[in-house]
Amino acid sequence: MTSSIVKRRNAQRWREHAPSGVTERKTSRRRIALTGVRSFLGRRLLHLLRKDRRYGKIILLDVARPEERSRKCVFYAVDLTQPGIDQTITDILAAEGVDAVAHLAFPSTPRRDERVSHELTVIGTLNILKACARAPIHKLVVRSTTLVYGADYRNPSLLDENYPLNGARADGFIRDQVEVERMVNKLASNHPDKTVTALRFCPILSHHHTDVITRFLNRSTIVTPFGYDPLIQFIHPDDALMALKKALDEDYHGAFNIVGRGVLYLSTVLWLTNKRAVPLLSSLAYPLADALWYLNAWEAPGRHLDFLRYSCVADGEKAERVMGFSPRYSTKEALLAYLKNEI
Repeated sequence: MTSSIVKRRNAQRWREHAPSGVTERKTSRRRIALTGVRSFLGRRLLHLLRKDRRYGKIILLDVARPEERSRKCVFYAVDLTQPGIDQTITDILAAEGVDAVAHLAFPSTPRRDERVSHELTVIGTLNILKACARAPIHKLVVRSTTLVYGADYRNPSLLDENYPLNGARADGFIRDQVEVERMVNKLASNHPDKTVTALRFCPILSHHHTDVITRFLNRSTIVTPFGYDPLIQFIHPDDALMALKKALDEDYHGAFNIVGRGVLYLSTVLWLTNKRAVPLLSSLAYPLADALWYLNAWEAPGRHLDFLRYSCVADGEKAERVMGFSPRYSTKEALLAYLKNEI
């Protein structure tokens, strides 16, 4: 797709979405592009941006059109894994005059076909980063996870943003996210004129969001490694969305842990959720989890049991100090709201 084609399509789509009497023109209001708009955070972010008068135009890049429509939105059918798509995205960003990009297109759970997950997570992100490097955008915000630190007996009580990303030792699902962070860091180093932000969210609790943790919590019986009781942290979806919106509204360079206040022991989480724990020796628990995963009867490969064995608790001090982000809900409050079906 050439730049001229993009411009012609842009003009046509803008006229289709514009109110009567409005013509296409440059505006001081921000223009933002979103990937993963049909994801949990993507849907909620789009709802906020539609109501925010500071944002004049929202460019949606996805394989399928989202259900929510708005005159502020322009949709482009884009497959991030398609060869050569980086140039198409570059043309779209330039033609639409995009100021910022929010990249949220990531799988939320491990997939049995790791190749498909790798294509979306790593190759898809690589294409977005290539486009952002070439296009005259000002800001890139990327969704990440605290799982990139990995769960290990050597972890300190609180993991700050400078701690090594040891999650690369885990399965492909987490290893791909670590690779994404490395690529994002490289973009930030090569383009210091652009604001590049990575938000590492701890597990987000919501009945409208599916990940490994919520799938575990939906089980009546949970296999746990015998003799271990790690610390767990959650974040309320309202706090997660607040941090994401804050990163788009203002400029913050680097990675930030986005976590709820406080922690809970795994045993406390199981007690509050009224779940039955089946403690097994690690030599039995890991092979069993792998077998159940292979039979499509478990939520994740055996290596994910590390997070039910060792603590992986991130420190939110930097986000509070630099971004001014202070979560309104604690880990326990988020869990209780989840159990009451409030979120």
